[in-house]
Amino acid sequence: NNVEVIAAWREYFYETLHSKTYRFDQNSLNKVLRMYNELRINYNLDRVEFAKAIVSSVQAIPYSVLADNECNFEVNPDNLDCEENVKYGFYSPAEFISSFKGDCDTKALFCFFILDKFKYDVALLVSFEYQHAIIGINLNVGGGKYKMFNKKRYYLWETTDVGWVPGALSYSTE
Repeated sequence: NNVEVIAAWREYFYETLHSKTYRFDQNSLNKVLRMYNELRINYNLDRVEFAKAIVSSVQAIPYSVLADNECNFEVNPDNLDCEENVKYGFYSPAEFISSFKGDCDTKALFCFFILDKFKYDVALLVSFEYQHAIIGINLNVGGGKYKMFNKKRYYLWETTDVGWVPGALSYSTE
């Protein structure tokens, strides 16, 4: 079936692209990692509080549409802040933190990168149906919506806007 082949290719493409971007930025964010570590130490944050501080700092950065080509009504119907000619329509973690502009997969990949560096069990989750990316975290955060993977609960966490807590989503995950 052609639709299944396209879906499989698209999934492989984004998985490979996000993975290569993650590896490329391995040593680019040492100052950012030190800043987060200082925050953790200075405020004596436990694992849950620290994860919430990291994600809420990213949520506070305003959402920007990252367009492959030009910013038009088709790619930006809500007339949000929009960056044109962004290769593949997302920024790497280093590009995100230097521009403070990002869409769902850019912000989710940055959160994944930082949380992973601090040894959290985290996943980058991309939905082609919803055209959206979020993170999942295997951490006791008190409940909510989650996805099971390898017999572990990954609580779904929205990174695009302020106020989202782990396990709270605006759409169904089934």
